[in-house]
Amino acid sequence: DMQFCVNAAAADKPNLNDTLATAKFSDFDVTWVTPTAMPDLQGVDGETAGTKTYEYTVTSKITGCVSAAATFDVTVLDKPVAPAVKNLDFVVTPNTTEKVEQGATATTDHTLTWYDKASKDAYPATGSSASPTVTLDAEKKESFWVAQISDIGGCISDSVRIDVTVNDAPIPTATDGFVCLGTSMDVTSLVTIGD
Repeated sequence: DMQFCVNAAAADKPNLNDTLATAKFSDFDVTWVTPTAMPDLQGVDGETAGTKTYEYTVTSKITGCVSAAATFDVTVLDKPVAPAVKNLDFVVTPNTTEKVEQGATATTDHTLTWYDKASKDAYPATGSSASPTVTLDAEKKESFWVAQISDIGGCISDSVRIDVTVNDAPIPTATDGFVCLGTSMDVTSLVTIGD
């Protein structure tokens, strides 16, 4: 039996032509029963998640004898949903770093994998299970992409973006206030926060 991910590259999916070209089948002709043509697992037959059973017989090239029908199952594993994410906001803090992983949550039985480009070409090219970090030394905006890989089957989801913003701390401005003896006031009204 075989299994592979629905969103795997065609070259990573089974090629039955290669299987039938091995020495195991060199003395036989294969006849497909269900379906009546060889499945294209790298093409249309590998593009829908689910399990299919294929049936075939073999005919000896030497004797002409035909075998009983044999079957095998092919399971095409579905693509996981993308992890839940949220954008992150931090305040400039010298000599401090924060992990971006606090902006993403993997679903049960999945592991996060990180990138800093949507095309998955830089952090690193194959993704990393280690969360990237952001230094909080100055104002900045950075973006990272995260996907999740199923612990069962190893299929990977689409990647989603997390935007990280580091801002200077807001500066409060206070004004004078007056209150009469025996009364009270809300002093928070005397303070405003600038950008």
